[in-house]
Amino acid sequence: MLGHLLETLSGHWAVHLESRVPRTELYEARIASSKPSLGFFILLISSAVIASHGLISNSTAVVIGAMIVAPLMDPILSWLLAWP
Repeated sequence: MLGHLLETLSGHWAVHLESRVPRTELYEARIASSKPSLGFFILLISSAVIASHGLISNSTAVVIGAMIVAPLMDPILSWLLAWP
């Protein structure tokens, strides 16, 4: 009973490797996520404001927080996938 309760609370984390994702579908998803959008620019501007505040207040933790908010991972991954 306790095991079933813990399983329902924690969710089911399983890797399903039954079918491979086609490479073209992966490329299309990466390219679509790297295009600029309103959310991207909002996160980028808020990250810049947080980083500026961290530099002014000389707070390393705030600058690291700004790096976490920055939405730069999707464009970087898409750029890396563009290489042959």
